[in-house]
Amino acid sequence: MANFEEDKLTEKIIGCCYEVHSSLGPGFVEKIYAKALHHQLIIENLSFVAEKEFNVIFKDQLIGQFRCDLYPNILNSMNQYTIDEIRLQKSVKSIKKSV
Repeated sequence: MANFEEDKLTEKIIGCCYEVHSSLGPGFVEKIYAKALHHQLIIENLSFVAEKEFNVIFKDQLIGQFRCDLYPNILNSMNQYTIDEIRLQKSVKSIKKSV
């Protein structure tokens, strides 16, 4: 993923965040936005893990754990995204052949 601005998966995730915020507006507690985002990611067929925990290592010493609210499962999402792009390309080729 070389360039942040050009990354399609990043663009799709940010689009989901924008959709949630623009639909719900301000004023709700964080948990409401998190649940709405989870729902929107599912609608967009993006794979993710909620509340994923990571060990925090500092100079070879475990110093604690960090819980990430939302962790995109990039490999699954990228595979699905690639499959969708291949299907689209095949559809375009099929249409071009028939014209």
